[in-house]
Amino acid sequence: MRALKRAFQNKTEPANSAVGITLVVVEYIQPNYRMPESPKPKSKKGLYLDGLRINNIMNSFFPNQFDCIVVGAGHAGSEASYIAARGGLRTLLITMNMDTIGQMSCNPAIGGIAKGHMVREVDALGGLMGRATDATGIQFKMLNTSKGPSVWAPRAQADKKEYQLKVKHTLEAERLLSIRQDTVEDVLIEDNRVVGVRTGRGFEIFTNHLILTTRTFLQSNNQNWTYQKAYGRHWEGP
Repeated sequence: MRALKRAFQNKTEPANSAVGITLVVVEYIQPNYRMPESPKPKSKKGLYLDGLRINNIMNSFFPNQFDCIVVGAGHAGSEASYIAARGGLRTLLITMNMDTIGQMSCNPAIGGIAKGHMVREVDALGGLMGRATDATGIQFKMLNTSKGPSVWAPRAQADKKEYQLKVKHTLEAERLLSIRQDTVEDVLIEDNRVVGVRTGRGFEIFTNHLILTTRTFLQSNNQNWTYQKAYGRHWEGP
């Protein structure tokens, strides 16, 4: 390490690896840096976090017990997990990709003839769709104003990426909501009732309430001429 530091300071001996340069910079700028200590167990019988016992499977520090688990983080999953967490339930949202939470797949429209009433109902119940649209909308219009009031419908066009980021950041800031990037491979059932899920990484997570919002990703299949592949959105897994 001292030889690398001299090479870095004098620039007479080139460093042979990028890793070595990184180590030099860390030692040179932060000589008193200390790695953070691992969390200490509150009980000799196991590790606890906020009163919940941590699942020790695969050396994970992730809790294995939640009041509610929501599978899928599209529009429905985002709303369900947000409402559950705001209602006081320790909620887990499981999604295949945390970067696509709340993603608008095609037409970035909120409201309209078919869905305008649903958006208002979600908003009345405390959901986030209406507020996210207010924050990211680029066009707001009342449809069918040339016709009778019975077919009038408010519709907004949102910025697709900004809407997704707004929903994602709102969920991440919710205190009782945890988000896990994983897949659900099996539903755990005991005595004819749901007790949890088993994920693709082998974790068993238990709950009293399970909400599935898998949309078209459940046993989905896309066909492009003679080519077929199982996936949800374009080039995303099923």
